[in-house]
Amino acid sequence: MCLMEFRQALVINSEALQENSGVRSYIPPDPKNFNFYVDAAVRGNEAFIVVVVFDRDGGFVDALSAKAAIASVLEAECLALCHAFSLCVKWGCREANFFLDCLQLVAAINKFVIPVWQLSSHFLHLFNCLSFVAHDCVFWLPHSANSAHNVAAWAASHNLQQQLTVMLMNRVWDTECKDFVNQKCNCDRGN
Repeated sequence: MCLMEFRQALVINSEALQENSGVRSYIPPDPKNFNFYVDAAVRGNEAFIVVVVFDRDGGFVDALSAKAAIASVLEAECLALCHAFSLCVKWGCREANFFLDCLQLVAAINKFVIPVWQLSSHFLHLFNCLSFVAHDCVFWLPHSANSAHNVAAWAASHNLQQQLTVMLMNRVWDTECKDFVNQKCNCDRGN
């Protein structure tokens, strides 16, 4: 399946789910300069958060994982998106998309609401970061389409919390994880 077919399938399969949530019911037709895929794997009261970044052509740019103490899954997803936004701001990037599989968080971000008062500081940070990056750039996608989803699970199983470089991924990642990321992100190039 090529990238365009993949995006069209996401649109068709997610429209009904997104209709009442306040989440836009489309995936942007063109990738931006940087595309951040974000997820968190929760193990008890700890979260392994992962950000995987690809360029406009689907080429790998950067990835990182971090470990944090959390009180809820929503907090873990917020922290993961905070890391992605912070990385984007650090790079001075104004053309970026952010993809995550937490529908509650995407809806809250797109509506500029704080759904849980205990997470006010996280949401205020996210809203502040949005003033530095392009608006309307946070999109929902299912777990199966989020390349950060399996990477987060992999990082949690290996207790890995660091920047993930291509050399490290080639040395440490098992073939299944590398193949998964390649399939999800490079299908438009015939890989």
